[in-house]
Amino acid sequence: QAGSGSLGKVYLEVLECRGLPNTDAGESIGNKTDAFISLVYGDIMVQTEVIDDVCSPMWMPWSSRAFVFQMSHPSTAIYIGVADYDVGPLEHECIGRVAIDMGKFFPGTLYTLTFKLFESSNLTEKGEDSGTITVRLRIEIPNEKKYLMEGWKAPGRNWVNSQQWKSHRVAKYCVDGPHDEEVFEMRLFRSHINELLTQKTYLSYAISDAVRSLIFWRGQVKVGNVWL
Repeated sequence: QAGSGSLGKVYLEVLECRGLPNTDAGESIGNKTDAFISLVYGDIMVQTEVIDDVCSPMWMPWSSRAFVFQMSHPSTAIYIGVADYDVGPLEHECIGRVAIDMGKFFPGTLYTLTFKLFESSNLTEKGEDSGTITVRLRIEIPNEKKYLMEGWKAPGRNWVNSQQWKSHRVAKYCVDGPHDEEVFEMRLFRSHINELLTQKTYLSYAISDAVRSLIFWRGQVKVGNVWL
């Protein structure tokens, strides 16, 4: 159990990954990806146990796979990153990541979710996925009024502390991906522009459809089982 929030609790279990790429040399002698999962929520970072030499690892119930986070803001996302564990001075090799929007879930409901893993969340760089991850998630909100009122406030800035630079680098990858958002990159800039243009297309379609429905009174009169 980790965190200092008082809005509620987030229960999350990491169940398995499927189809991870092999990032270790020596596959012919059984040397494969040593996978572990890092999770960042607010100012907290936790990690699962390392599973050696498996590209489709499963975390058993008795392993370190289940975590309880104290919720401090409704819009705080959970960032999950999969990495290959390397010993010594070698840095852990990041494989893929996913962000979970906590505003999409209902309290008291148990969700089993499978996500595709991508190196980057940017539209122009997603490319092929790097396997999948399956998690089990549930949230508890003891005071829904307080939860809703807190959602009107802007979330505060969080700082994640770690004892090792290798762990800090993985945490940064979970949140930001392979890019540094504070450093200008033309490729990243183009990705943000494409994302804005995509949202503009969706918004234009929604507005035009609403206007046509209003002008032609479409979908307002029901004849039998059909809305005209």
